[in-house]
Amino acid sequence: GSLYEIKAIAEDGSWVEFMASGLSATALGKKTPDLSMSDTSGKTFRVSDYRGKVLVLDFWYVWCKPCIAKFPAIKKMIDSYSDKPLAAVGVHIDKPERVEQAMKVIADNGLTWRQVVEGKAEFLPVYQVYGRLPEHPMSFPIYVAIDEEGIARYATNDFEKMGRFLEAHFRDPKGPDNTLFIPLSQVYGAEKKDPPITAVDFESPEAKTLSTDDTLRLP
Repeated sequence: GSLYEIKAIAEDGSWVEFMASGLSATALGKKTPDLSMSDTSGKTFRVSDYRGKVLVLDFWYVWCKPCIAKFPAIKKMIDSYSDKPLAAVGVHIDKPERVEQAMKVIADNGLTWRQVVEGKAEFLPVYQVYGRLPEHPMSFPIYVAIDEEGIARYATNDFEKMGRFLEAHFRDPKGPDNTLFIPLSQVYGAEKKDPPITAVDFESPEAKTLSTDDTLRLP
């Protein structure tokens, strides 16, 4: 439940020194840390600026083809929920030398929603906190949904799943507290246990009655 930063590394790699991070960890169903970011216009904003809306964070790299391939789907999502309290923010996670390339990707793909391109790579605080939430932490693409009250509701590496979450979230008249999506475990399949052995007396009066009085209906 604690985050740490690398303070120093030996040149020969023999030791690494860590220090406690000032960042707060988060989890699905919990209030999200109110982090600040700067967008491509130079304006600083905070996660809390989107209270009252569902905020979808889209983390991407210039070299991540699956990330870029989903830009049209994100645009379609924004358009389809134009009458709903929904906002999207793209967060570019790359080195300073790729900032210019990132700006070109934004222009070439006509990304009209807010974009964060700070050139801080993986050291960007918003990525350090929210990048740990999806099924495969710190892998890409990453999509995170923060609800109207600032609670992390869903995180996934699959944009289609995010689409299904949003559909359920806005469809349910009881509101966000009634929808809960939890990423699946990375351990595939259910735990294998021998089924319990239950003795059945097929000659009992109860069993005979079930088999003869037409009350038993099989699908």
